[in-house]
Amino acid sequence: RNNRYDEAREYAQLATTAGARLPYQHQDLAGHVAFGPLTPALMGPEIEMLDDRPDKALQLAERIPRDAGAGNTSGWDRHRLDVARAHLRLGNPDKATELMHEIRREHPLWLRYQQYARDITRELLASRPRMPSQAMLDLADFMGVEP
Repeated sequence: RNNRYDEAREYAQLATTAGARLPYQHQDLAGHVAFGPLTPALMGPEIEMLDDRPDKALQLAERIPRDAGAGNTSGWDRHRLDVARAHLRLGNPDKATELMHEIRREHPLWLRYQQYARDITRELLASRPRMPSQAMLDLADFMGVEP
């Protein structure tokens, strides 16, 4: 992407076209390489968040095909972090906190070591500097982020 968001969108659109030719997400035997309709669909919201367009990121996230295959969990979790940050940037820290806690329940070891998740947690705390919710404080404690 390298701060060239229009190019990134164009490449994601090309990948969408290629992915649409496949009926579902394909993975190699090791489970590390995946491609199908889901791969570019997950890239769209990420690109929009990098370009500081959280409203567009959420619109694209709503259109992700739910029947295209499972993909891999880290890809989905990174996507859910993008969605959480989009909600936060649009003034809904409670929804963002809820999504972060969902990821924590499902994949706590993965989440704890994600710098992006720590950054979102810091933003959550900054969104309510005087009265963070208990859920935000619990998340900050889990992530090792100072309130």
